[in-house]
Amino acid sequence: MTSHHPLPRHAATPPSLHESTFGVGELFFSRTDPAGIMQSGNAVFQRVSEYSWDELIGRPHKLIRHPGTPRAVFHLLWQTIKAGRPIGAYVQNKARSGAFYWVYAVVTPIREGYLSVRLKPVSDLVPRIKALYAAHAEMERKSGCTPAESAALLLDEIRGLGFPDYGAFSAAALARELNARADALSRDRDAMTGCLNEVSVLTRSILLLSDATHRSYAALKLAPMNISLEASRAGQAGIPTGVVARNYQMLAGELNDVLTAFVVAANELGESVNKSLFLAGTAALQREMHAVFDGERGGGGSTRAADMAILHEQQGAYFSMASASLDDVARARTAFVRSCTAMGRLVSALEVMRVMGKVEWARVGVSSGHMDALLSQFGAFQTELRDTLRKLDGLNKDLGLLATQALAAAA
Repeated sequence: MTSHHPLPRHAATPPSLHESTFGVGELFFSRTDPAGIMQSGNAVFQRVSEYSWDELIGRPHKLIRHPGTPRAVFHLLWQTIKAGRPIGAYVQNKARSGAFYWVYAVVTPIREGYLSVRLKPVSDLVPRIKALYAAHAEMERKSGCTPAESAALLLDEIRGLGFPDYGAFSAAALARELNARADALSRDRDAMTGCLNEVSVLTRSILLLSDATHRSYAALKLAPMNISLEASRAGQAGIPTGVVARNYQMLAGELNDVLTAFVVAANELGESVNKSLFLAGTAALQREMHAVFDGERGGGGSTRAADMAILHEQQGAYFSMASASLDDVARARTAFVRSCTAMGRLVSALEVMRVMGKVEWARVGVSSGHMDALLSQFGAFQTELRDTLRKLDGLNKDLGLLATQALAAAA
């Protein structure tokens, strides 16, 4: 073990611009009790932190906290693990000398505390996260907002990166870091994580399409009523057009219900895929951590056998959960395909109604730019719906293929 002079309990080393480096191929972990007091770790953690084991064991994990990591991140982290769920997060830590180092940490609850396994982040997300953290930490310092308020703002910023929620972000980030790490080390990517990552990318495309479709419908919600009003101005001659408009309105009401179910199904698909992806990535990371720790010497705290047993149990449990969660993905995809089919039937019926409305209005023989514009809007909306359904059909087929591959990788 490396030894330093004991660090006074109240001392706080200011951060520096120096980086405490470690290799892409290195992994490290630490284990804490429920209060975040360090119980053990591995040799890489001790070396990179620059503390002796006497200075680490029995101290709060926040000993290595760097002011460059927003308080919002730790608020989300503690909120999640205290609820018994794992979480992944980019964290900038501080070594004993004040040097910084970046990690992507996966923190999981264990029987008597928490386990954090960390890798060196090297994906294309890293520059964006560094910029986001720097701006957010500065905002926290200037505004004096609470950690909870800051966390809400951070979630908004994550949505701005293209992720619907933190779960989607952490799953994608873990998968990207694992893939980038494998590529940097010229290794094969983890099969299950790789397949689920592709599924997740497709699912994000589906969510974007579903949201855009719902917004397009919302913009035309009052159009059938406006067609009916415009037809009434033509007197008796406009009655058939008005009847068509009311029928169209009834179908549009059904479409609203179908679109609502469609968006719900898309979100449930996204959540189940991201859950599976994060579980699979966690299992892959812990499996390698177990192998790495087995080959090194110098761990501190409790016995090596105890930590090895925890790592082994964790990776097995998370792999089992990831495999089981694929059933949830399959069910969510089935529900989503069903909602797409229902929407397709209604789009066909709406198209018939739109054409009938156009024909009936032509018989009226009254020129109305407003009516023409309304009917054209419906035509554009239905064309958009048909295009969306075609795209979704292709995405669903790709999803089915990749989901099958993920199941094979889990077998």
